[in-house]
Amino acid sequence: LTTDVGSASEVMKNNQSGFCLKYSIRDFADKIEKLATNIEMKSSFGAIGKAHALDNFSVKRLVFDHVELYRELISQSKS
Repeated sequence: LTTDVGSASEVMKNNQSGFCLKYSIRDFADKIEKLATNIEMKSSFGAIGKAHALDNFSVKRLVFDHVELYRELISQSKS
């Protein structure tokens, strides 16, 4: 569970790997209860969240993004 602030919606996909909510105690309570009583949803959210994190926020991805940035900057400096 998270509120929709900063880049939270990039890290956690709403209704796929968790819930991105407006700040409301009632909404949080409802979603906590839903997750506590739905083991399949909780497992699915965990698996999807882990895959999303590994694909988008791993060290390998970070290094790849930096290499691509440096390549782009080098090619622009040659122009």
